[in-house]
Amino acid sequence: MQFILKPDMQVDIPGRERVSEVSVSGTKLTVDGEEHDFSPFIGGGYLPPQAYIGRTPFQDIHYEDGNLFIRYIHQVTLEIFDAQESIIEPFLVTEDGPVEMPFDFYRLERLPEPEGTGDVELSGGAQGGEEPSSDSLPVGERTDSDRIGS
Repeated sequence: MQFILKPDMQVDIPGRERVSEVSVSGTKLTVDGEEHDFSPFIGGGYLPPQAYIGRTPFQDIHYEDGNLFIRYIHQVTLEIFDAQESIIEPFLVTEDGPVEMPFDFYRLERLPEPEGTGDVELSGGAQGGEEPSSDSLPVGERTDSDRIGS
C-alpha cells in the first residue's frame, strides 16, 4: 500500500501561519507531528467520514487503484498561498520519509534565484532627499510619490 496525497492549502490566522510537515513510514502518515496509522486499511478497509472530519486534518480517505487516497488540509503561509495554483493535483508517495510537496513555492528557501534577479545597483541615483527618476528604477519598484495621498 502506498499513499496518494491530495493537499488542500489553507492559511491560518495572521501570526499563526505555518507550513505543514508531512512524512510517511510504512502504513503511517504523520501530519504536523501527529502520527496516523493506516494499517487497518491494508486490503481495502473503510473509515466513515464522521470518524475523521473535524477531528483530524483529513477530508477524504478511500482506496484508489490499490493505494490509499488521502485528501487533507495542508497549512501554508499567505505568501505561498498567493503564489501557488490553488488546486494541487493528487500525487503518489513512493518512499518513506519526509514528503516534499509538488508545488514549487513550498520550497521558497531552497529555490535558487532566477538569473537576472537580486540586488540592482542604480547609477546616477538621487541626491540629498530627491526621489530617483522613474527611468532609473528597476521595473516594479515604487517610490514614495507612487503611494496614494503623497
